[in-house]
Amino acid sequence: MNIKQVVNLCIFFYLSACICGPGQYKCEQDSLGGYAYMSDGEYEFYEQENWETDPAIYPPGAQECYWDWLPHELQKIILEKAGISNLFSPVFERFMGEPVLALTFNPEGDRMASGSSGGTIEVWDTKKWKPLKTLKEHGDWVEAVAFNPEGNRMASGSYDGEIKVWDAKKWKLLGTLQHSSEVRAVAFNPAGDRMVSGSRIGLGLKSGEIKIWDAKKWELLGTLEGHDGWVRAVAFNPTGDRMVSGADDARIKIWDATNWELLKTLKGHDGWVRAVAFNPAGDRMVSGADDARIKIWDATNWELLKTLEDSDCRVTSIAFNSAGDRMVSGSRIGLGLKSGEIKIWDAKKWKLLKTLKQKSWVNEVTYSSSGKQIVSGLEDKKIKILSSESSFEEVRSIKINKKKKPLNLLKLFLIGQDLLKNKKKYQFSPEELAYFSLFTKSIQDQFRSRISLTKTVDLP
Repeated sequence: MNIKQVVNLCIFFYLSACICGPGQYKCEQDSLGGYAYMSDGEYEFYEQENWETDPAIYPPGAQECYWDWLPHELQKIILEKAGISNLFSPVFERFMGEPVLALTFNPEGDRMASGSSGGTIEVWDTKKWKPLKTLKEHGDWVEAVAFNPEGNRMASGSYDGEIKVWDAKKWKLLGTLQHSSEVRAVAFNPAGDRMVSGSRIGLGLKSGEIKIWDAKKWELLGTLEGHDGWVRAVAFNPTGDRMVSGADDARIKIWDATNWELLKTLKGHDGWVRAVAFNPAGDRMVSGADDARIKIWDATNWELLKTLEDSDCRVTSIAFNSAGDRMVSGSRIGLGLKSGEIKIWDAKKWKLLKTLKQKSWVNEVTYSSSGKQIVSGLEDKKIKILSSESSFEEVRSIKINKKKKPLNLLKLFLIGQDLLKNKKKYQFSPEELAYFSLFTKSIQDQFRSRISLTKTVDLP
């Protein structure tokens, strides 16, 4: 099968409760080649010619989806079948770039950290908006970053199931905390002696967990269960006696942060709850979800006060300014990767003040510590800095990893299927050989005897 024939193919999978929803959606050119069908734990592969000549082979109701949307377990199985032995992220993210997934400012406001899908964390000088340091200890997407109230420690949570604790002055790794699965959220309490992290239990999709950590000794104090889905958001109120969590079960849980008892479960959303936040006064809590709604809750009696409609958007992030009179929300529009919105709200009257259309998903929004700027992290690998004044003008746009040259991941992907049964020689650049160790030993041995290089380079 010719490589050119599959450059624009997509990976398919079927799941009755598919996150793509009903219907079929066209993949973009950033999808990988090959078809995959998932049903009852079985994985099969189909070539393009077979599917075109015999449409019956295409499972009824199957969806066209982005590689990112496939469960990591399926991604790993696909790559194992291709002969790639460990997690694909270093190769895949080099090919695709690194969307910005998480943002946080230190209390002083002179530093910001951004987490990306390439497993890296960039530390920024916010006066000049220049990168100061790149932290590379994670092995997968970094979806959560948070500074402690003192500003001397930072925690980062990743899909690799780990929380890294950093010295936020010298930017040295101090330690690693373990989860059983991907970490989607971290938050410190106002006193700085406790930290919570949100994840799920094992590889299942139906149970979430929240771990409670001693943020001085970095010891595990306990685990909270009760969500019937991945925990995607956690937040403390300003006094530190309450903690809220949002999850894929469309529920928000209120916890007593002194004895960690469950106080209440809020039902109102009809989709994954991706964002929760308290206003600075602590009398309001706001939640955002995939149902395109932002809900305002009374944080004393937990009654629903108001629902803000966010059109056709999945709400991904919410943040208040330090004065508490403004709120910003970020969202993804539809299922394509090419549109999102940043909305600024009057947080007293709950009126929409401004909508800023984006040409990419908005994964994260936050206010600077001073409240003078709004910063957003986008799927198109950009960080945008906006003025928080009435004009909300764009001050700066930063492209992440703009100097990286993409590798031919598709070529690497196909080798695992082709190499064992064909004697064909492949042309590789030295850059592509940097990822030679990702392949199993048997394939590495065959590489040495079969591949030819664009120029002489010693194999690892």
